[in-house]
Amino acid sequence: MAQMVVDMVSSQVDRVSDVAGSRRCDEAIREAAAREDIYGLGPPLISKTEESSVGMCIKGESIMDRVFSTKGFAYKVEGNDAKMKPGLIGTNVGDQVQLCLDVRRLALGQSFVVILGHLISYEHMGAVSVRCLGECGCPPDEVDAHVEGGKFSVFKAKTIALKRVNGTLPAAAAAKPGCNCLLELVILPKSGSGEHKFKVLSLMSAEHEGSLRYGHQTGFNVRPMKARVS
Repeated sequence: MAQMVVDMVSSQVDRVSDVAGSRRCDEAIREAAAREDIYGLGPPLISKTEESSVGMCIKGESIMDRVFSTKGFAYKVEGNDAKMKPGLIGTNVGDQVQLCLDVRRLALGQSFVVILGHLISYEHMGAVSVRCLGECGCPPDEVDAHVEGGKFSVFKAKTIALKRVNGTLPAAAAAKPGCNCLLELVILPKSGSGEHKFKVLSLMSAEHEGSLRYGHQTGFNVRPMKARVS
């Protein structure tokens, strides 16, 4: 990679020298820079004026900015030092949280994905129902955070497929910036552990899952998806 950079810089020095001729080199550099071709990189990969139609990547305390309403769920930092695990936690049947998504730039009917990062464990954990409200739709789903066996509590990512729809929201949600779609989680009565804890660790959204492939692995803990038993 270092050699590639050296070659690129060398080639641009040669270009400037050719342009300069008998003129001063700094004058040629200014002219080339004004033409935006001094580096020879072509157009930018990321537009200065265009945004992705949907995109979000949050964790930790920032997730509170996405909470529209909550009943029972609260933000808490568990553990200490390197093992600190901040997140939104509910512990009782019926506890509920609604998380805001911004879908304003999506076309009607356009699909996108949300990746919900949550804790899984061999003890204490329960399950939640998932549904979408407002200007987004998704099939009803469930997320079970209990894993049989094992000795560790780890991170897992749940992919949810959504699409932009012509729906309505409560007036309070519609008035909140970037909150025209709600992802609702409600803790269910069923539980493989006998308890009902559910912990939201992170929330991501994108036009398609491929664009999140490395984001949810490197940005939200690279940890096993299944229980470790030894």
